[in-house]
Amino acid sequence: MHVDSDTIPLCNQCPASFVSPPHPILSPLHNALRTGQELDPESIASLCKVIPSLYSKLSDYNAEITRLEGILGRLRRGRDELSLCLDAWESRSAPVRRLPVELLTNIFKDACRAMPISSYFPAHNAVRALTITPLRLASVCSFWRSIALSTPEMWTCVYGQANQADVSEALCSVISLHQDRSCTRPLSIFISASFSNQSTRQAVERLRQGYRVFDKLFAGGLDLTRCRKLVFDIDPFKVLRSHLNLSEHSLVWPSLECLELSQRDAWAEHSYPCILFEKAPKLRELHLRGGNVSIAGYVLPIHQIHSLTLHEYAPDYVSYLLRSCVNLRHLTLSHWDSSGRTRGASSVLRCLRSLTVISYGVSNFLESFELPALTHLVLDTNICTEELHKNVDPGLFPIYYQSMVARCAKSLMKHQASLSHLTLKDLPFDSKMVVEFLFRVPNLRRLSIIEMKGLKSFFTLDQHLVDYLSKPEILPGLEGIDLVWSKDNVDLDEGAIMRMLEHRVDKTILKSAVIGPRDGGELRNDTLIRMQPMREREIEVMLW
Repeated sequence: MHVDSDTIPLCNQCPASFVSPPHPILSPLHNALRTGQELDPESIASLCKVIPSLYSKLSDYNAEITRLEGILGRLRRGRDELSLCLDAWESRSAPVRRLPVELLTNIFKDACRAMPISSYFPAHNAVRALTITPLRLASVCSFWRSIALSTPEMWTCVYGQANQADVSEALCSVISLHQDRSCTRPLSIFISASFSNQSTRQAVERLRQGYRVFDKLFAGGLDLTRCRKLVFDIDPFKVLRSHLNLSEHSLVWPSLECLELSQRDAWAEHSYPCILFEKAPKLRELHLRGGNVSIAGYVLPIHQIHSLTLHEYAPDYVSYLLRSCVNLRHLTLSHWDSSGRTRGASSVLRCLRSLTVISYGVSNFLESFELPALTHLVLDTNICTEELHKNVDPGLFPIYYQSMVARCAKSLMKHQASLSHLTLKDLPFDSKMVVEFLFRVPNLRRLSIIEMKGLKSFFTLDQHLVDYLSKPEILPGLEGIDLVWSKDNVDLDEGAIMRMLEHRVDKTILKSAVIGPRDGGELRNDTLIRMQPMREREIEVMLW
């Protein structure tokens, strides 16, 4: 018994096909073989032809499959190559690829730039990221690599870690690489070291040997003549002092403008001061963190300091230190110990122009100092509502707030003639408290109010404050205003804010405004539309 040939089409576009040859259905012969029947001569002759015929047909199938698999392999390779080509075209036509080289270079510079000066010490992981950022950018593609290698500003941030007095060759190589590729640009150098305070003879000897390696960062590995900013974080510092003998080592820092010091252990009164930073003729900016960094422990050109940041310091020491900074112009107090006021008479800071208090005890500081030249004031509790609830009994909130506002407002009266810029950030004040603030400073030219997150019972920005600011006789010299509200303040009327801005533009000298919710929330479409006429009048209106 036979069946017709089976035609297998190979292409939908042409008649190419594979003909599957007919083969016999050998059921009777197969059954005879299974049951052990004796075959007649004709069946034997047929059996002798079947097996070679099937092998031949199997070879035909294998040959066609091999041919088609070769075609399929070529098709797959062509598909993969086309996919790579498509990815390349999409990548090269992406918006970032179409940026002008100058703009892309500036973006890279910002990504690799040393961390901005703030009231907090830079996180070590973030600083490490700055060190390897140019390496990562240079590894993306040849185009980015060419930009990285031709932009010295991308290589000006150097991070060195010497924990347990261990400075690896890899670290020295990275430092050398950054210094070479930064050419002659000023450097920002971050040095961190943590040591175990061991007392055994073997440990001391190991430290002494290790510090000869650590000393390479100062004397051999780092080009100190180009160091513009130095962040020096040593824990514990007394170990470094005792084994490196910093009271006898004085280096020259001809370009050093900013110095940040941090240590966990207090300076011992009987110790000799560290003279490592004694010779820094351009030093103008000083940051001290931890409450243990004592000026008595260092020989510094303190009379040169124009900008000072103190983190976690007690009022008495702050007062003592500020009396030494006779030319101080900018002061930032972060997490200031507000448990009490400074003892004695109020200190007078005659040159201080800018003050930032990032602490819950802002009123205590304002009561402790006379600031006749103050023009810029930033008050920031830097505290979330959860922490606020831990520090203050919720039942005492109204009394606590009113007391703080009354004390701050009274202190502001001393500076109403000179104060021109005021920022209120994360203060747990309602609108009536803010109005009391503003009433004390009628000569403001710039006002920034950034509402605290997470408040539920009241909000700083409400209709009462907006109506107050709508009056042209209130703050008549106001040239700029920033109003930033919490995303929880769902009742705030954006239309009322825009009416207030439009009214002040018509009736006063308002030139700029920044509005919007915190954490990237969106404004209503009609609010965005109302901004355009103000911009056409050359009023700078921006979103937060």
